[in-house]
Amino acid sequence: MSQADAASGMVDTSPILSICIPTYNRAAFLPALLDSILSEINGLTQGLSGKDVEIVISDNNSTDDTDRVVASYQELLPRLVFLKQTENIGADRNYIAAIAASSGTFSWLMGSDDRVEAGGVAHVLSCAQRFQDAAGFTIGVKGYDSRFEAEIAIADSVNLNTATLIEGAEEAYAVFIEQFGFISAQIVRRELWQATCETHDFTPYLNAYVHLFIIGKMLQDRPCWGYTPQVCVGWRSGNDSFLQDGWLKRMNLDVVGYGNATAGVFGKDSLVSKKVRNRIAGSHIYRHYIFAKSHDASSESLKQAARIIYMNYIDTKAYWTKLFPLIVTPAPVLRLARHVYRQIRYLAGRR
Repeated sequence: MSQADAASGMVDTSPILSICIPTYNRAAFLPALLDSILSEINGLTQGLSGKDVEIVISDNNSTDDTDRVVASYQELLPRLVFLKQTENIGADRNYIAAIAASSGTFSWLMGSDDRVEAGGVAHVLSCAQRFQDAAGFTIGVKGYDSRFEAEIAIADSVNLNTATLIEGAEEAYAVFIEQFGFISAQIVRRELWQATCETHDFTPYLNAYVHLFIIGKMLQDRPCWGYTPQVCVGWRSGNDSFLQDGWLKRMNLDVVGYGNATAGVFGKDSLVSKKVRNRIAGSHIYRHYIFAKSHDASSESLKQAARIIYMNYIDTKAYWTKLFPLIVTPAPVLRLARHVYRQIRYLAGRR
């Protein structure tokens, strides 16, 4: 608050946190998310209240009942901002629009089919204080089935057991790159995000992963990023809208999205680009291919994927240790191996 504001009796009422929700035709899923936010806000203590949390929904010109769903929460959520796009501007631009409409010190990107876990908002608010000098921070995630009825295991590539601040742009980017892909786990410093969007051309990266490029540039300006292992967000599986064009195009989104964003920030031949390519090859790309092969994907699509993988990851360690063995393994052998592995895990869990 400025001296002029103090003299006039004005009080800075900007929220600490803006939960920014880009959405498109998710009216069926929004209530679960908004109910979780409402429950969290109503449970805030230690001098915090709903006024410290803003909810911004940017609707990408949905054709379902999104308007009606949002209207039903207008009086329940004390700081709800609803932005309706006049046309579909694409997922990436809608991420940017949601944060541009926010006013909090930190903005929490949130998938409209996910939810906030118990204690999540309070913990994010405490981390906003803990990491107040960072470009942003990443939070813990819990996986669920498509109905939020059962927990499912999800990969954790960070392996940090305590809240940590990572110094250095390249170091932080390489450590958190797999988590950066999941928008609901990212809380960014809004002013820095906005300044980055205004000073850098992000249009070449509008491929579902524009936030990777923006976060990378943010880190170059403010080279530190926070992390907390505490679970603050629940991820709903089996609801990937980018799968509508098929698994092969979805895999290629990861190939292009992670590769181009990293190269655009740090350079194609940089050490961090090489690290990122190896990590994405051994995680995201591996999972796409093993799922497709074990679920009877067509031989032609598998061949196309193998060619894409070869052209992009032939020089990585993960290609030779994980991807190549997977590609040459016959599908029946792979399915049998996965069945045996699952049985062993099931029996081990019963002991």
